[in-house]
Amino acid sequence: MGRFFGPTPNIISGSGFFLGSALPPSGPTFMVVGGNTTNPNTANVPHASWRDSLGVWHVISTAAVGARALLGVTHVSGHWYATSNAPGGLHSLIGITADGDPPSALAAVPTGLTDPLSDIAYNAKFVIGSLFGNIITAPLSLASFASNPSHGPGSYAVQGVASNTGATSYVCVGSGSTGTGLCESADGITWANQSALFSSPPDSQVVSNTVIWDGTQFVSVSGAVVATSTNGLDPWTLHALNTTTATCISWDAVNGFYIVGDAAGSTLTSNFISGLATVTPVATGTSGSLRCVASAGGVSIFGDDQGNVFSTLNVGTTFTLENPGLGAAVLNSLSGNN
Repeated sequence: MGRFFGPTPNIISGSGFFLGSALPPSGPTFMVVGGNTTNPNTANVPHASWRDSLGVWHVISTAAVGARALLGVTHVSGHWYATSNAPGGLHSLIGITADGDPPSALAAVPTGLTDPLSDIAYNAKFVIGSLFGNIITAPLSLASFASNPSHGPGSYAVQGVASNTGATSYVCVGSGSTGTGLCESADGITWANQSALFSSPPDSQVVSNTVIWDGTQFVSVSGAVVATSTNGLDPWTLHALNTTTATCISWDAVNGFYIVGDAAGSTLTSNFISGLATVTPVATGTSGSLRCVASAGGVSIFGDDQGNVFSTLNVGTTFTLENPGLGAAVLNSLSGNN
């Protein structure tokens, strides 16, 4: 689940609380989340919408989250989990709802932390990014939350997290005061900075906005660069992109292609990382910036900074504009249910 928060500092992946679940429709479903501004340090308006298997969007009530934007979302074991910011020193929350048709309103689980939470992933444990440079870990029950320094460079903000299939390597990416904003951990708790150079200061200090695991390697994009590593450790291999403003990437395992979005509203699609350097960009139709993307069941969907989503079923050659019903919300994160 890729997302783009933008350059720092003005940036914007016990079981007692589990909700009852109706069987969701067959086929891929998606959830998109966002807020009304890109600033995580202020009160915000949370937004969430769920796309059913027929492509119909259903707005999900976020009233329990309060005045906090939703910055990340993932799907785990029949539930959707969304992360929030922590305006004015308030505690951040995890929004949760079970699968349904549609899912019910988000319930709010307090973290006890004042970190604005960004990307969220689960593999043996939840690993949650923090725009304060920490990594938050939690069990599936969300019974407790532990904050661990990511050891990112300088004033580091974690914007993307991912883990490999065996949960033997976790990677976080973000932006800081150097161009090496990438860290790796064997357990999601103790982290070490890696030296993949995405950009050179003072190139707006955006290092990387998103990282994914494609089944064989970690893949991260930023600007004109895509970086890959089989284990998250140095050396990362850097590849060119046919864009200078890449913001998000997804791997469509059904169709076997990578799909990248950029700040100009265009996409790149290729079966191979190397092909992303030469493929012709395809416009989605947005006049804004693509901020997040997810692929599930052969469908890939992008979200932009104007409340629009764009879906493609044909390997990124054409896109369909869809309305998730969230107005002009800044869409921060997308996740599919696979």
